[in-house]
Amino acid sequence: MERCDVLVVGGGPGGSSVAWGLRGSGLDVVVFDRKTFPRDKVCAGWITPQICAELSLEPEDYAKERLIQAIRGFAVSRQGDRAARVEYDRVVSYGIRRCEFDQHLLARSGARLRLGAPLRDLRREGGRWVLDGELSARWLVGAGGHFCPVARRLGARPGEGEPATVLAREIEFEMTPAQQARCGVRADLPELFFARDLRGYGWVVRKGDWLNVGLGRQDASGFARHLDVFLDGLIAAGKVPPDLPRGLRGHAYLLYDQAPRSLGAEGVLLVGDAAGLAYGRSGEGIRPAVESGLLAARALRAASAGDGEPERAYPRALTARFGPRHGRMRKGPSDWLPRRWRGPVAGRLLGSPWFARRVVVDRWFLRRQIPLLLAALLLTASAAAQTLAVGSAFPALGLEDQHGTRHAIDASVRAVLFSRDMDGGGVIRKALDAPLEKDALAFLARHGAVCVADVSRMPGLIRRAIARPRLRRRPYPLLLDEEGPATAALPSAEGKATLIRLDALRIVAVEHYDSPEALRAALEGGAAGGP
Repeated sequence: MERCDVLVVGGGPGGSSVAWGLRGSGLDVVVFDRKTFPRDKVCAGWITPQICAELSLEPEDYAKERLIQAIRGFAVSRQGDRAARVEYDRVVSYGIRRCEFDQHLLARSGARLRLGAPLRDLRREGGRWVLDGELSARWLVGAGGHFCPVARRLGARPGEGEPATVLAREIEFEMTPAQQARCGVRADLPELFFARDLRGYGWVVRKGDWLNVGLGRQDASGFARHLDVFLDGLIAAGKVPPDLPRGLRGHAYLLYDQAPRSLGAEGVLLVGDAAGLAYGRSGEGIRPAVESGLLAARALRAASAGDGEPERAYPRALTARFGPRHGRMRKGPSDWLPRRWRGPVAGRLLGSPWFARRVVVDRWFLRRQIPLLLAALLLTASAAAQTLAVGSAFPALGLEDQHGTRHAIDASVRAVLFSRDMDGGGVIRKALDAPLEKDALAFLARHGAVCVADVSRMPGLIRRAIARPRLRRRPYPLLLDEEGPATAALPSAEGKATLIRLDALRIVAVEHYDSPEALRAALEGGAAGGP
């Protein structure tokens, strides 16, 4: 029987984030999905800059082969009422096609893939999970969406009255030139239409030549009628072309704070919609899927190093990130108002530019009040118990320098000057800029030293526009880890430069310096014992 360390069931953003977060961990990861990729996925399809940062995804690079639509605002209204336009002087989101986005994340995940076959049997045998009698895994991650078979195995009952279930129907299609001319929605300004009874909202998102239209409601009764009213209103207002296709596809998901689902059990974790993690107001599922996948990867990394049990650590981390969940329907602010007041109050609020910007867009949809969950920071923290020390084998790193030239750290290297923050990097820079040695490149070569920097914490725009041009002025190569996993296990100290001495790729000393003079003297003298 084939074996692996981690089996991920589901190849969407949650599953691929688990695999991506486990790169470099030494764990053998297999991603299983009943579909082949690329595959269609029902979703409005927009992502925030936070998601790009957390996944080290560069929009400019992504756009070279795939569609990505810059979004600079949203129009917000209650259906039939005046809209408030919320516009920014910068990009606040990106429209993407899920068939392309999911394929890209899965392809770069580094996992082995088993795609295109249904899951027939899943059982627990001898402390391991066995898939279809063919694949045995130490740990299992359910990432297969609302109807995930792993979630069912843990007691989920989709379609059987789970509270907080949102039903949605939508369509995405490529418009003809004639349809584009009759589409009244700007590509950089998607429009959101809250239902008059406040039980859901609809959207129109234009992505280049493609148009995505949909409606989601937390109330299944009369859904077809609500959908027809919504689509007819869009056509009448000139928001969508009159010949809009009516073959909308459906899906479902659960809202995080009200979902009753388990987050894990012995040897198994649930991420994304399989765990019911969609944000309460917007229903967004991509960022919760990505973040839960990274948190699951962190817990699995720690467990593989003997630090705790993932089925305990992961729910704690998820609750710390997303807050407590109540497992039942809860009253919202409008539920406390007399029914006859709700519509007028909601209409005035949603039509207010201040409320639309500060509450609806900034807090509910962009979630700007929530700090980044940086993948690099997670991987660094989870690798703390695995930090390389004296006697450890140094990884044979291959990294690009500031000019894009790739370098390998091999047995000829006797010293690595490493920094993980600006202060540590400044110590190295000043040590090599000292007046005693005008030729820094020759100085490094004479001592068998290379410079390495973990710059994954730096926002991509700053890294490209400011940091790289400055680094190119240096007369020596600086190897850059722009994603984080490659250098996650290297020893470091906050605010200091780290000197790692090597002998045939074996670490013989680790020293930390906050003084350029002391670092330079240590290199020249070859003596251990930094401050």
